Amino acid sequence: MQKINKGGKTMKQWLAKGWVQWLIAATFFFLLSWLYLGRSITDCSTSSVAFNSDSTGGFGWFQWIGGNDLSWDYSTKTNFPYGESVDRPHFITSTLIIFIYKIFATFTTPTCGINLLILLGYMSTALVMFGFIKWLLRRPDIALFAGYAAAFVPYHQLKSTSHITYVYGSFFIGIIWAYFWFISKPSYRRGALLGLIGASGFYFDGYFIFISGVMLGALFVSSFLVDVWRLIFNRRDTQKILKAAFIRLRYLAFSALVLALLLLPILSTYISQGDSIKQSLATARSNIRTETLLYGLRPIEFILPSFNNPIMSDGYPAWRATKYHGSNSHEATLFVGYTILLLGTIAYFALFFRKARSITFKTLHYQNVVFVITLVLLASLILALPAEVTVFGQVFSTPTAYLVQLTASWRVLARLFLAIDPLLIMLAALGLYVITKGWRKIWQVSFVTVCGVILFFEYLPSPLGSTGDLYKDSPEVYRQLAKDPDVDLIAEYPLADFSNSPSVFTFQQVHNKNLLNGNAAEIIKGPLHSSIAGLNDPQTLGALKMMGIDVVTTYGFDPKNSDLTAYYPNNRGRGGIFSYTISRNVPPLDTILILSKGYESLFVDERQISHRAITGPATMKVFKIWSGQASGRYTVSFNAQAVVCDKTAQVTVDQAGKNLWSGSVGADLPVNISFTANGDKPINLVPTCSLDITFMSAKESAN
Repeated sequence: MQKINKGGKTMKQWLAKGWVQWLIAATFFFLLSWLYLGRSITDCSTSSVAFNSDSTGGFGWFQWIGGNDLSWDYSTKTNFPYGESVDRPHFITSTLIIFIYKIFATFTTPTCGINLLILLGYMSTALVMFGFIKWLLRRPDIALFAGYAAAFVPYHQLKSTSHITYVYGSFFIGIIWAYFWFISKPSYRRGALLGLIGASGFYFDGYFIFISGVMLGALFVSSFLVDVWRLIFNRRDTQKILKAAFIRLRYLAFSALVLALLLLPILSTYISQGDSIKQSLATARSNIRTETLLYGLRPIEFILPSFNNPIMSDGYPAWRATKYHGSNSHEATLFVGYTILLLGTIAYFALFFRKARSITFKTLHYQNVVFVITLVLLASLILALPAEVTVFGQVFSTPTAYLVQLTASWRVLARLFLAIDPLLIMLAALGLYVITKGWRKIWQVSFVTVCGVILFFEYLPSPLGSTGDLYKDSPEVYRQLAKDPDVDLIAEYPLADFSNSPSVFTFQQVHNKNLLNGNAAEIIKGPLHSSIAGLNDPQTLGALKMMGIDVVTTYGFDPKNSDLTAYYPNNRGRGGIFSYTISRNVPPLDTILILSKGYESLFVDERQISHRAITGPATMKVFKIWSGQASGRYTVSFNAQAVVCDKTAQVTVDQAGKNLWSGSVGADLPVNISFTANGDKPINLVPTCSLDITFMSAKESAN
């Protein structure tokens, strides 16, 4: 007679239940997320690990300026006095993350919405990897290890402080899982799911289009390469293999069709709004081939621990900075952990043993699983390289060089790490499996736990859970501006520069004043802002006075202009912020000269004088600050200097077919070009080679 367990189910029986394992995993990963996020969880409304970043100055700012609502439309809080659209065409590739964020933020605050989005990134990545490994290996202990490794890799930790979309490795793990689920028993339903999951990443981030495309392409090819291998070494089953391949091809074609149909909205948007999107991207980028050299990954970065790992020596961050690619420490922190690399190597080494090769998961043979993962891994690694690599002093072109000839849509190719890292972790999970297969349960769990603890210290950041408070930790001058009822309009310099945009739009939420600055790329580099980009340009302060600017703030520099008076007693506040009011001695200037078309680049020198480079025909315009349209006669003046000519450049200036000025411009000293022109017609400037244009002005003529 069977004994009855009066005490109910044993602990072992409870732990064997799937829902209990999922509950334990969710609790475990939430507690870890809390550890890494710190006050972002307990003080969610204002504190964040992403404080003063592209997140608080990006998603957070868009939500704040949109009234913390589910819809973003148009705002007059920036690009004074014209305003700007808050909803942009290229947001089509971020539809999914923006929608999720809007829901989080609308029911909390813009900052809390960011924190919840980061938490979801950690949790989803960990749980999807946990689910995949648990499904494949039936080992929840290894699944927990893999989930931790996938979610809390240093790359994700650093990205949580800025580009939070790149905390979501879940999409790429999901693609692999959907593919293996499909390949274990091909069907239309499973093929449709593969297409759906593949398409979802296309609506999350523009780079996810590239990463998902590389992965899907490699996966689609992989199964047929396995067929080729089987045909070579198993010719007796040729007919059976070919039949299975054609059936699979039919299902994969359906999967591709589902994917294509789901991508039609993106295609439609790029057809109708492509020029606007390209213009917006172009203002933030240089030559795409050059940028791949800067932003492509270097293999050594996989074995270099993060710069903020407390286990490393004090001199390590400086030494490490000499080894990674020239982007920034966040993009170049591609460390996967020595534990992961060692276990992944063991997964390959196991292929030499028949016992390992005989292992089968869900009808999937061990060697086939390793092959598929390896093929996708190689495809991702190859396309993440710069366009050129140097090997033993010889320069070789990589496949990236051919990719950038087709499209300039993606420049930070190291972001393929989002696919590379989970693939390496999957190999590590296989390595753990073959090592511990056949062991007693207690020893299996103990060994996996030791590996997890070692990996925790490999990934450990310093400080752990560091956050900043949007209001308490903002520079003092912004809190002063928030309390000053006499300040309505602020101009923040550098004006036409992306580098300080995160701070500009993070702290607008603190002071809540209108800004001259624009958020859109085409506004930042547009004709108006570029014409007053230098605070010591002859027309800048007068134009700012005419616009009604109450305070000018600068990031990290003193323009040394006697017509600017310190606004805040502690003028050099935390973060190197200077603040000024414009002197009463500066007369308002209602008319300025702008380069409306044709300038290629803009920079401001240390004297706070702006320089515009023109490489071909350009158009100037006399611009009225408020009405835009000038009339009457104006004296137009600017300095020009040849920058690439051997000796001199010939310059011709005309208006409506009438020559206004012509002559030579040297490379040694700027030449002042001055003439009288009508204010209501464009002025055409034609040089024979590149010019540097400075000191622009337009004054109403007495004649």
